Amino acid sequence: MKLSLAIAALCLPACLLASQPTKTIFAHFYYWYPINAEICTHHAPEGHFDRNDVSWWQGELRNAEYAGVDVLTLMYWDVHKYNPGALEVLIAAVREMDAAGERHPKIALHLDGIERCANVDKQWPIKRCDLTDPAAQEGVLRAFVNFFGFFKQQGMLDLCFRYDGKLVAFAYRPEYGRVQALADNSMVDRWHRRFREELGEELYLVLEGAYYHAKHPGTKTDMQCTNADNYYRWDAALAGPLLEKRGEFPIATIGPGFDPSGQGLKNPRRRDRRNGDTFRRDFAQALKWDPPWLVIETFNFFEEGTDITETKEFGRSYLDIAHEYSARFKAAR
Repeated sequence: MKLSLAIAALCLPACLLASQPTKTIFAHFYYWYPINAEICTHHAPEGHFDRNDVSWWQGELRNAEYAGVDVLTLMYWDVHKYNPGALEVLIAAVREMDAAGERHPKIALHLDGIERCANVDKQWPIKRCDLTDPAAQEGVLRAFVNFFGFFKQQGMLDLCFRYDGKLVAFAYRPEYGRVQALADNSMVDRWHRRFREELGEELYLVLEGAYYHAKHPGTKTDMQCTNADNYYRWDAALAGPLLEKRGEFPIATIGPGFDPSGQGLKNPRRRDRRNGDTFRRDFAQALKWDPPWLVIETFNFFEEGTDITETKEFGRSYLDIAHEYSARFKAAR
């Protein structure tokens, strides 16, 4: 019997024999508040936001665990020296939870402000992000190395999520509608090679889909980078569920709605939450697509009203929706 099964397996196409990635849910996580807190549309419960407080980190880790989130992708702006110290508090929080045997999500990098990283010595406003330039590529590399290098130095690299043994980093696009943005395959080759040289680790790079081929003649933008490990999409919170099929396997992105009205913009674009139905419908579409990876946009970006964590406005209702639908998503295969 075993022999016949082995022979049958040899006759299957290679694509059917390849192992499928484990179903994994990511959520983009912000910890820069109270910076810009005055322009937030939604708000954390009173007394429940202090990025320098161990109990705050533990509360959000517990919320994410309850919601079925496997990985929190920490939004990181390295060149701003953005909130030095907060990641040390995260580590202290995790160590306490580990000592108590308490479950919590892994973390990954979500690199934002990439135009600042590429122009580390230049002042705002930045008009150009040339990621074909080796010097700019090295500037961005520093953010990858500094983020993961910090966890390595702290002996906490096991907290970082790996796929196929590689450390996972998402990279948001340059503001290509506002700046001249250039990119090609040389940047990914350099980042993989130099990351290996500096940290002795492999990088699994997930680029926002615009890197694959975005042209904006008005800003002389031409990004054509086709060799990333994978690709994801941004704007699902506003536009509705998105499925990116380029890369090693499909990645879906969903959101609960979009409302930046706290920023004081005139006639801002919005996507109504419809008492949670928007989030339910996005999740239902992801169930139909059945991708290996699902990204929630976002866990707690209060400025654009894309949050699902506990808030003054909605309590824990969106955590409850995520709890229900994430279980369905993971049971689908």
